Amino acid sequence: MLEGVTVLSAEVYLAGPYGSRLLQDLGADVIKIENTDGGDTYRYMNHEYDVEGTDDFTYRFLQYNRGKESVSLNLKDERGAKIFKELAKDADVVMENLRPGSMKRFGLGYDDIKAVNEEIIYCSISGFGATGPYRDRAAVDTIIQAMSGLVAQNAADAGEPALTGIYIADMVGGMYAAMSVLSALASKTHRGTYIDVSMMDSLVSMLGHEAAEYSARGTAEPRIKSTLVPQGVYGTGDGAIAINILDADWPAFCEILGLEAWIDSERFGDPMSRQRNEAALDERLEEVFSTESTAYWADQLLDAGIMAAPVQTVEEVFEDEQVTYRELLRKGHNEDIGDYVEIDFPAKFSNFETTSEGSHRLGEDTVARLEQLGYSPEEIEELRDRGVIKSQ
Repeated sequence: MLEGVTVLSAEVYLAGPYGSRLLQDLGADVIKIENTDGGDTYRYMNHEYDVEGTDDFTYRFLQYNRGKESVSLNLKDERGAKIFKELAKDADVVMENLRPGSMKRFGLGYDDIKAVNEEIIYCSISGFGATGPYRDRAAVDTIIQAMSGLVAQNAADAGEPALTGIYIADMVGGMYAAMSVLSALASKTHRGTYIDVSMMDSLVSMLGHEAAEYSARGTAEPRIKSTLVPQGVYGTGDGAIAINILDADWPAFCEILGLEAWIDSERFGDPMSRQRNEAALDERLEEVFSTESTAYWADQLLDAGIMAAPVQTVEEVFEDEQVTYRELLRKGHNEDIGDYVEIDFPAKFSNFETTSEGSHRLGEDTVARLEQLGYSPEEIEELRDRGVIKSQ
């Protein structure tokens, strides 16, 4: 899809790497710029489950950096910055998610790159964006979740303010970055543009239901925003089940649970009465659902055409027959780590198929790129000796 598009990305951790990986999945040629002092932090920030003795790879690094070239430069050195500019001359996109202001300090901000490539699409991802009172603050996913209202809103499910189990601010920020870059690439009039992606803006943009309530009441309480009752997660005899009961499904739902008296009752017989008596309804449903297994209730409800689903663990998701059939997961292999599972791009195209090319070692492609720029072996060796570059 993006064959012939070159993305030059100065990236660390997750938001930038995830955004550029999405572009790589779609066929772009991504050149990952890494510092000479160990490279991307995910290369060496090990979890207890990582394989000991690997210098360049962790399981997390493999997830977000497949297929990318690795060019290792010291951007603080003016010669390293010069090489970055030379690479940017022939690039279509520059992405970066370094600490706010870093690229400008290196002489590699949008104006600097535009001076050598007028049509460059330059995308910066940061916690709070390039403008505003928080623009210079460093931020990670935890901070953005808290500031965006998401942690408070999660009390609707968790009973108290809670972080999500995934790095959603990083992931959504990376997705918005990729989407914005794709829009610029498709545009005939907006080449040569600066894209400012704020992770906080990205999460706040998802508060549509909350914005609706705030507009009407001046507040947005942390609660499930749907007016459907019952809806949500209920404990079962061996786990939990999620349900979403439409008004048309109410009679059949009551019959399956043995609550036929509720169908036309004054307390629960219509949607508004169910909303008014939600607490009492939920308490009784918890009692009933606890009497049988998740599989039992899911089978009963699904057979009746009622929306229901088991609450699955990650292990169960990765073995789910729908996920398997869609071939969302595929086996990757790394010579240091061995076999591992990677998640494919989640959309299917009739005329394009993503491929996995594995992840490159730190600086693996540095020499080849410098040679393409016209550097001699002697010049490359000098740059290596002076710590301007790192190569395998």
